[in-house]
Amino acid sequence: MYLDLDAEQARSALLGPLWSAAVDVWRDIDAIRRIPAARRLLDAGADPDDVSRALRAAALDAVFATLSRIDAGGDPSGGDPSGGDLSGGDLSGGDLSGGDLSGGDPAGDPAAGGVPIDAGSGWQLVRTGPDGRPTATVLADLHAALLGHDPSGLAGVELRR
Repeated sequence: MYLDLDAEQARSALLGPLWSAAVDVWRDIDAIRRIPAARRLLDAGADPDDVSRALRAAALDAVFATLSRIDAGGDPSGGDPSGGDLSGGDLSGGDLSGGDLSGGDPAGDPAAGGVPIDAGSGWQLVRTGPDGRPTATVLADLHAALLGHDPSGLAGVELRR
């Protein structure tokens, strides 16, 4: 099924479900109890809210680090080609730029906030068209946009308390 989404809608279609499936799944005590180490903590008297918060924070860090790696574009040595830290340390929101980079669209002009397609080796997450072929619409800055998709509206702040 093809969804005709602009870059921002496509970003939301990816990040919203990521948050619920990878982070908020750990709000469920039954899901937590399926992890032997977490079950032992609970059985030993640990506060279920603390265990949930710890698992959700770890999951958020993992998702953030993965999206940072995707956004970095593929330095095979494991480093960020832009020199930035990929450890997931800065979970702040940011620019949600990225648009259709096809000919003549100002959203694809880097001067207008678009993201140029890198001709070098590596990877980029791009939309596909109705025919399944990649388009020039790059989904960039996914890691920066992640916190804006917290359904609680708190941008993950409660996970750091």
